[in-house]
Amino acid sequence: MTGPRKNCSFDECRAELESYKGLESGWDGYRGSPFDSGLVSQVQSVVNQIEALGLPLDDIIPGPCSDGSIDLEVDGKGGRILHLLFQPGEKIQATRVCDGVYTEFWVETNELQEHLDWVGGKVHVG
Repeated sequence: MTGPRKNCSFDECRAELESYKGLESGWDGYRGSPFDSGLVSQVQSVVNQIEALGLPLDDIIPGPCSDGSIDLEVDGKGGRILHLLFQPGEKIQATRVCDGVYTEFWVETNELQEHLDWVGGKVHVG
């Protein structure tokens, strides 16, 4: 694992996520939990969905969390950021950030479309 990186391509993002599957307990030098392969696949699927939309993005950045959850930051044009936190067995915890305003919510994978369109600048979500 090389850690999160800026200006991550979709292929790099998927490869980074794939590397999480091989991490063992204590991977972070402390008590880092291993990652559930199903959770990694779920995040990879969302990355594929984002790529297929062809949105004008500045960046997509995966990040491992020591509790076994996975961050995915999607940086859109115009300063819009969508931060997704994937946790085993739970809905996705999401935060939209724009103009210094943070909006937090929970969402299912199949409910992400309008929020992805928002980060890509296609729609305004209130």
